[in-house]
Amino acid sequence: MLFYSLAFLIFFSIVFPLYWISPTQKIRIGILLIASCIFYMWWNPYYILLILFSSVVDFFAGAYIVKLKKKSHRLSLLAVSLCVNLSLLFLFKYSDFFIETINQLAWWTGSQRRWQPPHLLLPVGISFYTFQTMSYTIDVYQKDLKPRWNFLTFALFVSFFPQLVAGPIVRAKTLLPQFDEKKKFDSKRSVGAIWLFILGLTKKVAIGDSLAQLVDPVFTNPGQFNTSTLWLAMFAYGMQIYCDFSGYSDMAIALGRLFGFEFPENFNMPYIARNPQDFWRRWHISLSTWFRDYVYLPMGGNQSHHYFNLLVTMLVAGFWHGANWTFLAWGLYHGILLCGFHFIHLKFPKPLLPKAVSILITYLLVHVGWVFFRAPNMHMAWEFLLGLMHPTGSSSLRYPMAYFWISSVFIGYFFWDKMKGRLLKRNIGAPLQGFIFAGIFLILMGLLNRHHQPFIYFQF
Repeated sequence: MLFYSLAFLIFFSIVFPLYWISPTQKIRIGILLIASCIFYMWWNPYYILLILFSSVVDFFAGAYIVKLKKKSHRLSLLAVSLCVNLSLLFLFKYSDFFIETINQLAWWTGSQRRWQPPHLLLPVGISFYTFQTMSYTIDVYQKDLKPRWNFLTFALFVSFFPQLVAGPIVRAKTLLPQFDEKKKFDSKRSVGAIWLFILGLTKKVAIGDSLAQLVDPVFTNPGQFNTSTLWLAMFAYGMQIYCDFSGYSDMAIALGRLFGFEFPENFNMPYIARNPQDFWRRWHISLSTWFRDYVYLPMGGNQSHHYFNLLVTMLVAGFWHGANWTFLAWGLYHGILLCGFHFIHLKFPKPLLPKAVSILITYLLVHVGWVFFRAPNMHMAWEFLLGLMHPTGSSSLRYPMAYFWISSVFIGYFFWDKMKGRLLKRNIGAPLQGFIFAGIFLILMGLLNRHHQPFIYFQF
């Protein structure tokens, strides 16, 4: 159920008033839990059992971890919880990749034996809710969080529909306490949230989906297009994935606020980052901090084997995004960028370049990495990168994309995120609201008959 579909509009029109007119917090929790299950089952009713199974395992793991006295027993129970969650993730997301890799290795060694991949349908959002539930049991084990004794509240934490399928990844210690508080309806807060939702929707539909017209044909066959078109497509994809994913995050945060809940910020103008480390402090913040806290720091962080820890963390982060060598290459690429930056920073603590130059270099390096992220396979990725340096094809796209690209640079980087902050602070005047509404109305009316793509991060 997409946020901009008629089905979701009807769904929200029923759930929203029911939630706010309910007299007790227990009833509200029940309404949100039922609504979240319906929301997920709209896509595939059977896969709700996976979320239920993960919820049961982690709920009881958290409950019994605190009761066990021996550390080895607590660690064993944590290991069971992590293995169950990671096994489900591996089965549905990575089994095809590993079996096909084994078949390829067998072919290289001359073996005739082949294994048939299961080709299971990937559950939407499994990467997000799996990491969310794992953070709960890890926090309980580390005594950073007290276990939850109410299963319905815990199940809602796992399945809460605004951020279920594409984040942001909300930690248990952030969201669970909010479920205990009975919210009071705030009309001004709701108006700001509605504006944020509309802006996020416009960012995705008007800019992200428009840029896809340029991006998709070029990445499908990069050898056909000339160098200038490849450069344009590379930068256009950077803006497409930003508008698509940050647009979803804005809508998720807005929906959470409409029900009285606060989600963490997921983007902070990432394309004005001054270096690779700064970029990861601004891009997909909930995921980057998750990997920092649960992968990088437990490995030793910057205390021991610093560069190795960075490379492994980014490789895992790349593989989290998809079962393809391109995502591993993307993760390794960013790991090398981070290692290079830290090495230079240790040698030269003070910035060597002016701020504007650092931003431009980081912007370029990040977008080169997006080639691996977007390309369907490694062959296409190398063909695309070689085409950036050496002319190959001669074709160019004749769509009026310059307008969308230029407008997305200014609107996406500066207007949207600045306006979002003012909306959340409810600091926007009526004349400006009217101007924005008129512009958004005209944009959406012009896009009503177009085919819109699903959110990019739904595939992860």
